[in-house]
Amino acid sequence: MKTWLALALLLLLAAGTACDRRTEPFDPDEVPVEPDLSAIFPEGAERAAKPSAGLPPPPGQSVAAPVPAAAAAGVAVGAAQPIRGSIRLTSQLAGRVPPGAVMFLIARGPTPGPPLAVQKLEALRFPLDFSIGPEDRMMREIPFAGPITLTARIDADGNATTREAGDLHGGAPGSHQPGASGVEVLIDEVYSADTTSGQVASPAPAATGGAIAGTITLAPEVAGKVPDGAVLFLIARTRPAGPPLAVRRIPAPRFPLDFSIGPDDRMIKAMPFSGAIQLTARIDADANAMSRTAGDLFGDSKGPHSPGDVGVQLAIDQVYTQSE
Repeated sequence: MKTWLALALLLLLAAGTACDRRTEPFDPDEVPVEPDLSAIFPEGAERAAKPSAGLPPPPGQSVAAPVPAAAAAGVAVGAAQPIRGSIRLTSQLAGRVPPGAVMFLIARGPTPGPPLAVQKLEALRFPLDFSIGPEDRMMREIPFAGPITLTARIDADGNATTREAGDLHGGAPGSHQPGASGVEVLIDEVYSADTTSGQVASPAPAATGGAIAGTITLAPEVAGKVPDGAVLFLIARTRPAGPPLAVRRIPAPRFPLDFSIGPDDRMIKAMPFSGAIQLTARIDADANAMSRTAGDLFGDSKGPHSPGDVGVQLAIDQVYTQSE
């Protein structure tokens, strides 16, 4: 399966200093630049690790499913057990958690590179029990294997692409193997405006256009095929085979459904909501943005569209015949 969402994330990680670290050198404990997954995962249950398999390519784009290295060796990629424990906040920092802050829990494997797994946690109360494992991997092809180090960051603005002065962070001592329990992550440090090389510069916001609005309808031939508990993903792309520019997650959709998708739904805030934009809608039976299952329903608008367009019509009228 071609993992476009993971690819977008890894491209940003490769950009390093231009995106997440800005003017700072590489910090192995810093959360990577990543798409804003609040659009994909349900409120209060986002898992920032799950861009791994990405959203499927648009209809007509066939992709060959790669064979995971672990699977080729006879190892079940997702068979490892999660690491469990609790996250504590030192008493000195207890009063410094801003309202609405989120926490990113990050697991890194034994080799350099992007995080192995990430969770985005909300409604923070300490001590906070956690479990992070194979389901949180950033790339499904990479096994959840040790030794694994754990760090955590409390983020005031809830945006994984920024690290602001005053954000709190810490980690668990040592490294751990999958299945470990009783692991304690201690948040005991504060990022300052001069953490390493001086100034933390805020990047200029990307130029963006207005939202695209319209109506999604369900064709009569597929109207009876929407399963209970399905979720609709509305996806905006600037290139047919490219990664998503913006995504909306709409649980329990009712049709006809009025929609709006725009700059606030971008996966990567540094990318402008501009250009010739194509829209695809997918009704996902398992509500998992990373998988495309046989029987999922989808459709495309008659685009491309420009930011600010209204009255766009998008009909869901096709059925995926195979899982990817």
